[in-house]
Amino acid sequence: MKLQTILDPVEASPPETQTQPLRRSGGWTPFALPRIGLHLHSDGEQLLLANRTTISWVIYHKFHQLGVIDADETLLLSLPKYGSLSVRPHGTSDNAGFLVLPLHHTIQQVVIYRHAMGANIEIYDMKGM
Repeated sequence: MKLQTILDPVEASPPETQTQPLRRSGGWTPFALPRIGLHLHSDGEQLLLANRTTISWVIYHKFHQLGVIDADETLLLSLPKYGSLSVRPHGTSDNAGFLVLPLHHTIQQVVIYRHAMGANIEIYDMKGM
């Protein structure tokens, strides 16, 4: 029978390695990258709504009903200032006309008021300031 001889393993030294910098995302880049904007509520989202008439109005923002503002009342609304703000007289039929005001970020206050166009004609209007 033939015997095999086992030699002592030669302790090998680790191979020489060269480290390279790890490539990460972010940092400086010569190209413009898209940014993500966060929609956070701020004081710019508040709108002061004043009713200077003798009737109550139903308030809508982008076709969503927000509530009712009574005669000679002032409300502070927190809503995004885009789309349209509309009101119609409260307690009237659905065929009643709407007052519509397009919103943008520069509007801080909206006033509903009445002005007379003669002895028998009442006109209601809404303006943003």
